[in-house]
Formats: sequence, structure tokens, C-alpha cells
Amino acid sequence: MSSWFAKTIVPPLAAVALLLAVGSATAAEPSTLHVELGVDIDYVDPALSYYIPAWTIEYATCAKLLNYPDSGAPRGALLEPEVARGMPAISADGRTYTFHLRDDYFFSPPSGVRLTAAHFKWAIDRALNRQMNSPAQPFFSDIVGAADVIAGTANSVSGVVADGNTLAITLERPAGDFLSRLATPFACPLPLDVSVDPDGIDAPVPSAGPYYVDQWVRNQEVVLKENPNYRGARPHHFDQIHYGIGLPLETIKERIDQGAADWGDIPSSAFAELNTRFGPCAPTATPTRQRYLCFPAPTVLYLAMNHDRPLFGGGGSLGNVALKQAVNFAIDRTALIEQRGVNAGRATDQLVPFDLPGFRDVDIYPFRPDLARARQLAGCTGDTPDTCPQRQGVFYCSNRAPAPQQCQIVQSNLREIGLELEIKLFPRAVQFELAGRRGEPFDLTLEGWHSNYLDSYDFVSLVDGTTIRPANNVNFSYFNDPIFNGRIAAANALAGEARATAFAELDEDLMRDAAPWAPYGVPNDRYYFSDRIGCQTYSPAYTIDLAALCIRPAISIEDVVVQEGDTSSQTASFTVTLVEAAPSDYPVNVDFETFDGTAGGSDYEGAAGTLTFAPGEPTKTVEVRVAGDTADEPDETFGVRLSNATKGTLVRSTGTGTIIDDDQAVPPPPPPADTQAPTNPSLSSTSHRVGVPSFDRTIDIVFTGASDDLSGVDGFSFVWDREPDAVPDLVKDAEEVATGTTTAPLPNGRWYIHLRTRDNAGNWTSAAHFGPFLIVGRPTCVVPELRGKTIARARRLLATHRCALGRVGRAYSRRFAAGRIAAQSPRPHARLRNGTRVNVIVSRGRRG
Repeated sequence: MSSWFAKTIVPPLAAVALLLAVGSATAAEPSTLHVELGVDIDYVDPALSYYIPAWTIEYATCAKLLNYPDSGAPRGALLEPEVARGMPAISADGRTYTFHLRDDYFFSPPSGVRLTAAHFKWAIDRALNRQMNSPAQPFFSDIVGAADVIAGTANSVSGVVADGNTLAITLERPAGDFLSRLATPFACPLPLDVSVDPDGIDAPVPSAGPYYVDQWVRNQEVVLKENPNYRGARPHHFDQIHYGIGLPLETIKERIDQGAADWGDIPSSAFAELNTRFGPCAPTATPTRQRYLCFPAPTVLYLAMNHDRPLFGGGGSLGNVALKQAVNFAIDRTALIEQRGVNAGRATDQLVPFDLPGFRDVDIYPFRPDLARARQLAGCTGDTPDTCPQRQGVFYCSNRAPAPQQCQIVQSNLREIGLELEIKLFPRAVQFELAGRRGEPFDLTLEGWHSNYLDSYDFVSLVDGTTIRPANNVNFSYFNDPIFNGRIAAANALAGEARATAFAELDEDLMRDAAPWAPYGVPNDRYYFSDRIGCQTYSPAYTIDLAALCIRPAISIEDVVVQEGDTSSQTASFTVTLVEAAPSDYPVNVDFETFDGTAGGSDYEGAAGTLTFAPGEPTKTVEVRVAGDTADEPDETFGVRLSNATKGTLVRSTGTGTIIDDDQAVPPPPPPADTQAPTNPSLSSTSHRVGVPSFDRTIDIVFTGASDDLSGVDGFSFVWDREPDAVPDLVKDAEEVATGTTTAPLPNGRWYIHLRTRDNAGNWTSAAHFGPFLIVGRPTCVVPELRGKTIARARRLLATHRCALGRVGRAYSRRFAAGRIAAQSPRPHARLRNGTRVNVIVSRGRRG
């Protein structure tokens, strides 16, 4: 979802007048959150909405199989189950994902129907339907049968199977980013009677999240209401959320100043004043009453160097690496990001933006120019630009500020290394289209990419050469290196920590060894709130979390764990916290009352009352006496519920008290003698696939499910061997708590792991075998013997040996017939870098 394409919509004058009249009201009522947008959203239909403001609304209204928690980064960038009961089971081949759904999610009015797997299948079928022309199509095109629905030859995706509360999705090939794509609003469930409509459904939109879209009057307002059927765990602190649309940005800023609006679009010129009033903005994690906040967006700003042109593309598939590195050392990243305004972002030298899984901060290039290093890489012979090889190029830029000013900075920076760029300005949409057209005559283009979904592949794939086509490219560098293409594909087949590690290594290696881009910044999303609003949480996927916002002060009660004891002398002390309070908020009164869980009236003394927070008092305590005894029993729970707060929001209104039983049970009879061997664990690998060659010499193995019902598992013995049926010795290599093992780097060849399990009675299993794992060396150019061969034959030989034909000269030869190669360099059998060019001399025949 590229943030560079915002709709420009001019609201009717009557609508503006109406909104201005509404804006004359005083502070908003406590049950309504007021948001103001300068322009309208694109759609309320989840199959069609694609711009950031609409996805912010979708995050508050849609319940997904997996969703991002109401937390900031890094936790807020990690998926967790929502309607699904847990993370999906993934088949051994990595293609089929099976979800088991909860049965307590219901659609909002006007539907009210309980969610089943069929509603998620219908969302995917509908989004891929050819008539919808949804932007979801490339997100789900790798599902089996998706191509038929997109082509219009089928109405249902065969690879999505719904059976009651079970949903199975099968892909054409393994893809580690699939769950991130599935968590986009495109898969938001809809009732089965919602039709296919290329214009999108209108409000009200039946949704299963904490809110639903009740009204949408185009260019005037969007109204979200609390879903009365919602029983999930996500927060929802307002009766409704009202979006006004179409006011001038300066007017929106004034309304937030006055408290008539709570949050909205404001002019970029206002951020300098807010910085002066409130200090530098920063993500909030403190109980202070912050109003001006900044969060790093899942966006990277960069200069793409065109490898289809000789300036940066000469020298093989990696291009002119030294010159590209020189550009990265020469540009002033800090100055470029400062052109975007106060608190506009942070400098970067990496492809992947901050906070995404797969980002690892490495220092490769400086944020201020290092001209000495840049000139050295550019081939300069001295410390002035006139000692550098003089080169020319064409630089495509947007004509929208601050791009022209940034391009002038880059132009000036690169003159210092002898590179003269002609700047050509275009409207941003035109620049985007031209840069995506292969063969367009530019050498450098100023670009930016906002995440479509939270996964490093969404950024690293922008330099994947296998995606290049004649037009509509997003690989604006036209970088196309077979080795990196293969590494990108291999990383995208991984999941979990192995995936994050692979993309972190790719990010570093691409920028250090190939430098297809010169990234310069990660922009901030900057927000200004009215004084009454707190609980600001930034979702890396969806910007501000509407569901989490609250009226200040925020009131919460914490859980408690207490030992039961033998008498009634134990007390469970529940801490009630008040944060983001202003002096004018005090006093704050809130009622409390205990209620039973698995613990009843004989286990604790019930309590009820009112807490009063005096000025400056951030915490109070609710104390509940616990009744001890000497009977052995399970741990038990009870609760304390807060209610009737006179100010603010009950953000966490229920605290759970857990009574830990500390009495000894009657000892069980001794177990029977154990003479049975335990059960071996299942073996799997998170880093390699069986039978698939890999350059990675370190193999990660996971143990799952070892068991012994009598004496319990004691440990494991295992060995790596080239033989498929080797047997480990009877010496433990790992304890029973081990969940896996990682090899030392292995030589090339076929490898198997062999494992035996021991129980506490000394019984060993027979050996379990898992493999083979194929370790291969990275491809190299092994120079073949070319003498006596024709040029055509030499080309084929070189290709099969991972080499390439270099310069071709001609000379007379007594030994070799005309047209045959008489000499070569490098020599035959030399082992060199993949793609090395071999120069040859072709015989002209005998002289005379």
C-alpha cells in the first residue's frame, strides 16, 4: 500500500459549511471520539479499501483469523490468534494452513450472525472475484485455485475449504509471508449475503470487531459505532467514533487546540509550533499527559540506481558496485530527512524499516557524507571533484515538495565525486509510472515505499529481479542478480525466527555487497491530540489504534497472586493505577467489588467500596483477605471489578486474584516398574527442507512429543552421519527439557540425524532417522578448457560452468584453425567468483 498515492478530493462547499457549523460546538461529549480528515476515505468495503485512513478504520472494525495486538512495536508487529483458537497447523510441505475457529464472535448490526469458517472463505472468494477488481488479487494469487477465480472461470477458490469452524487454505508453493498477507483487511469476514459489487458495499458494514461502520456520507462523515455483539478481548472505550471530512487542515488544527476535535489531519507547517509547545515528539510509554507524538512508519525512503543503464549497471549482475557504494558514502542522509520538516523521521542506510521482524540495525554507511571514502570508491585520484572520473546521469524526481529540494541536495552531494546529474521533475504519479517502465532513460530516482503488510519480504522483494516486467515495476533499480534472487526466494519460504534472521542477513548483504539503493530515511507518523485523549497506541500495520484510545485519566487494576496459607492472615493486594491525569481531573472516585471465580465465599472475604484518588495520587490498593486451610486442593481464582469512575476511562476494569494452594497431597502409591522404552520425539527442521539442497551449513532440528507414561523421559542421544541408518551411542547428549539441537557447520554432502530417547528407568528406544539434508557449496565459476572450441561452443560451456564470455580478440595462429579459440584468460580449471568473465583470442588461421 504505497502512501505516495493519496486521493485528492475537493468537498462540496455546502458540506464544508455544514462541517464548519458543527465545528462551532464546544468540547465533544465523553462517549464520542471526534476525528477530522482533510479528504475522504476510498471505501468502507474491506475488499476494496486500500488507503491508510481506511485501513485504520478496518483495524477497529474487523475481526481476523490472526491480528496484531493492541500494542506498539515490537509486540504490535507480531501476529497472534484472534478469531482462530491458536496459530494454524502447517502441513509438512509448508503449503496448507489449517485454522480452528472460536465460536463466540458475531457480526454487528444489521447482521448479528455468528462467524464460521464459511465467512472467511467468502471474504477471499469475493475479493478475488474478477468483477470486484479488488487490490487483494496479488495478495492471495498464490492460493490454489485463485487464478481461476481471478480469470472468471470459477467463483470459488478451490484451495480454501470451510467446514464448520475449520478453515484450510492451500498455497501453490510455501510462502512464509502468507500469514501477514492474510492479516490484511482484504480477508475481513463478511456475511454470506453480501454480494459481489465492483463499487463496494455501503454502510452499514457488518463487522465482527469492537466497532462497525454505521454511516458513510461521502465527503462529509464516517460514523463508527460500538458493536453490541462483540465479546472479544480488544479494547473499545467509546460509544461511537465520528469522522468529519473536508475541513481545511488549518481549521482542523484549531479544533484540536480548542478540544472540539480529538485528532485529525493537520498542516505540516504546524509541527514546528507543536515541537516548541510540547517538545520533541516520541512514542509514549509513560504516564505523562502527552499530546504530540511521533512513531516510525513502516516506510523506507531511498534512491534507486538503475541497473539497466551503464552508469550503475556495468560490471555484471551486481552492477558497478564501487560507484553505488560511493553514492551511499557521499549522500547527506540527515539533510535529506530534515527537508521533510521538524520531527519528520530518522536517517537509515537499510532496505528494511525499523521495528519490522527481520530488521537488525547495522552500520554500513554514514548519515553524513564521508567524501574521502566516497572518492576512493569512485576512482578519484585526489581530494577534490576534479580528480574524479567525470560521469553524467539523469535523475527523476517528484515536483512536489520536499522532493525538488532533496534532489538538489543529492545533486550537490554527488558532484563531489564527479557525478553530474540532470534533474527532471514530474508529478509524483507520473514519476512512479515512468520509473516502473523498463527502458526509461533515468539513472537515479527518488522513491519511497510504505508496507503493504508487515513483513520484510515486502521491502526486500523490491530488488528481486524475477519480478521485473516491461511496465508497472516496483523494482525501480532493475537489480537482477541470480544469487540474491535465489536467497530472497529461499528466505520467503521460511517462517518464524529463521525467516527473520534470513531477511536481516539479506538486508545487510544487499546493502554492503551490492548496494542497489541508497536508503536515506524512515519517516515518522506525527500526531496531535486534544488534551482529553490518552492511551495512544501506534499499530505498525494500521497507524493509530482507534480501539485503544481513551478519555484521560486511564484507570487500571492489576492481577494478584497470593499463597493460601493455613490461616486467614493472607491478604491479596490489588493495585489500582491512575495515569495521564491533570490536576483538574482530581478527585477521581471509582467503585470496586469482589466476585467469585473458582474460589467462593469460604475461600476469601468479599469486599466492596469506593476508592478516591486525591490530587497527585497515582495508585490505590484494594485489599482482600484470603481464608487459609490445610486441605490439598487446586489453585483457585476470584476477581475484583471496578465501576462508576467519576472521571476518565476504565481501561482494565477487572483484576484476577489467584490463590496458590500450598498444602501437600497424600503421596501416591509407588509406580510400577518401568521396563518399556519411551516414545521418540517427532523430528523437524526450521532451517532446511529434507532433500532440498541448501548453502546453509548449520541445520536446526526441533524435537516434539517424546513421551513415557511410567517413569518419564530422561534425555536424548543423537549423532549426525552421512549414513542413513547409523545408530547413536547410549550416552545422553541432551536432557529431557531439550527442544532441539543445532549442528556445527557441516561439510558438503548428504547428512542424517539419528536419535534415541532414554527414560528415567534407563530404557532406550531404537534409533529414529531423519534426512537427508543436502549441503552444497555456493556456486562458483570453474573455468573450462576453451582452446580449440568455437565461440558458440565456448558460450555454452561457460554457462554450464557458471562463467561468462568476456572480451573476444583475434590473432593469427599456426596451431588452431580459423574460428577456433587459441588462448584464454583466466586459465582452465581456475575456481573464481560466480559469473566471472573469461577473455579469449580467436584464431584468424595461419598468416599468409
